[in-house]
Amino acid sequence: MSLSFCGENSNFCVAVTGEPDWEIVYIDLIRMKIIGSLKIREQIDMINVNPKQIDQITIIQGEKIRSFRSKEDTIIAQTNFSNLTSNSKFTNFAWFDQNTLILVN
Repeated sequence: MSLSFCGENSNFCVAVTGEPDWEIVYIDLIRMKIIGSLKIREQIDMINVNPKQIDQITIIQGEKIRSFRSKEDTIIAQTNFSNLTSNSKFTNFAWFDQNTLILVN
């Protein structure tokens, strides 16, 4: 499982459930409402939200980094990251600014 808080005063939370569904769930903590969810059905190692664009969700799945957008009660897959060295298992990441992601392997 993984969890990330975001937004001013951490008003939002994005979480990952465990096996077998590996579901991303985006929650508005003020309204106590699920904003969107998406079943990935593959292990997710870590999840994070871009602090400058709180609708942008990013996950690590071993050697893969994937990006999603929360939009109108759903979560939509975006173009995956390119130009990454293959066979690198990423262990952590953080958003540096709106367009820059720092990866740790």
